[in-house]
Amino acid sequence: MADDPLTAWDELDRQAGATVLSTSGPDFPGLIVKRTIADPVTDMVPAPQGLHVVVVHNSAALNVHWRDGRRVRTFLLPPGHVVVNPAGYTEERAWDKRSEDVRIGLALDSDRLGSCPVTLCPALGVHDPLLAQLARYLARTFEMGASRDTLYADALAYALEAHLLEHYSDRPTMRQIPAPDTLSWRQLEQVYDFIDCNLDQALTVTDLAAVAGVSPTHFTRLFRQQTGEPPHRYVRTRRLQRAEELIAGTRLPLARIALAVGFSDQSHLNRVMLAQRGVTPGQLRRSVA
Repeated sequence: MADDPLTAWDELDRQAGATVLSTSGPDFPGLIVKRTIADPVTDMVPAPQGLHVVVVHNSAALNVHWRDGRRVRTFLLPPGHVVVNPAGYTEERAWDKRSEDVRIGLALDSDRLGSCPVTLCPALGVHDPLLAQLARYLARTFEMGASRDTLYADALAYALEAHLLEHYSDRPTMRQIPAPDTLSWRQLEQVYDFIDCNLDQALTVTDLAAVAGVSPTHFTRLFRQQTGEPPHRYVRTRRLQRAEELIAGTRLPLARIALAVGFSDQSHLNRVMLAQRGVTPGQLRRSVA
C-alpha cells in the first residue's frame, strides 16, 4: 500500500470498484478532495489514515443498507445529502444504484480553528445544503486547477472545517472572546507587504491571518469589510498586476512570468487575464512592443 494518503485512498477506492474522476493532488497536506463513481457494491468506505471524511451524494436517490458494528439501518439517500465519518470510524454500506459522490478527507486543526481538541460525531444521510455546497465548490476548484493559487481553496476548506466543528462535533459551549472590529492600517500594510513579497508562493488565509495576528475567520471578515473584496480576490488582482508589469517591462517568457507571480502555468494566466482584462498576455505584449 502506498504511503501517500491520496494514493492509498485512490487504490482502496479502485479495489472497491470505484472510478476516481478527479482528485486534489498532493499539494495540500491534511486535505484530500475527490470525485468518484461507484457501482452498487458493499463498501467499507475506505478512508485516509487520520483524516475525517465527508461524502456528498451527487446522483439520483438510492437505497442504502448501513451497518456499524451491531447497528443496522436501511434508508433512502437523496441527492445532495451528506455522510460524515470521523477519523478512524469504519462503517459498511451497500447501495442499489451506480453512485457519483464528492469525498473529502481532512484533518481538523484545533490551533487554526481557535478551539480545543474535539471529536466529530458520525452523521448519516443528513440534509445539510451548506456542507454539500462547500464540498462541491472545493471539488470544482481543484478540477479548475487550484494546485498553485491555493488561497480560495484554503478559504473553502477553512469554512468547511468550521462548519463541521460547529455542527458535527462534541465541542463544549465556551465563552466567546469578542472579535476585533477592524484591522489597523499597520496590520493591513503588513499583509499587503507579505503578499507582494510572496506572490510566487502558495498563500493561504491562515498565512495572512498570522501576519495580521488574528484568527483566519476574523481576518477574512475584516479584510473584506475594509477592502471591499475577499483575500483571495485581492491576491489574484496583485498577481495579475505584477504579471502585467513584467509583460510590459521585460522580455521574460510568458510561461516564466506566470510561475513567478503565482499562477500554476501560462494557460492559467491566460484564462485569468482574458477574463479580467479582455486580452491575453500575448496580445498585451504585442500591444506594448
